[in-house]
Amino acid sequence: MLGTLISSVISGEAADAAGRAKRAAIAYLLAALLSLVGLGFLLAAAFMAAARAIGHIPAALAFGGGMLLIAIIIVAAHRIQSRRERLRAAERRRTELKSLLGMSAVAMLPTLLSRGGLRTLAIPAIVAAAYAIYRENARRPADPDDI
Repeated sequence: MLGTLISSVISGEAADAAGRAKRAAIAYLLAALLSLVGLGFLLAAAFMAAARAIGHIPAALAFGGGMLLIAIIIVAAHRIQSRRERLRAAERRRTELKSLLGMSAVAMLPTLLSRGGLRTLAIPAIVAAAYAIYRENARRPADPDDI
């Protein structure tokens, strides 16, 4: 009985939090929409003032060019930032991998240093060395002049 009471209180809290989040999302969405409309009217007013001062065609060309320039700057900044983030993530992955390999080596050290562990470690090392020797001696020159 106590468990059902606690779960009903918790689920009620979760429902309240979900409701608050939904209302906040709707409020911010409406605010963003109204901000965009307001920005559109401000741009229209600026265009009208520029058109009155320099003419309709030059004002339209100036506003169009300005918008394209701003768009290019935004895309370039985004590409630079995303490239930096990719490089940082790759460096972080390399660091984590090195750390993981080091911890794994330290954790495996007692097993490898035991009597059976040396055999386990020596067999792959001998096979790898034999394969390297085979590849080194199996190479043949492609051009007869290289002999």
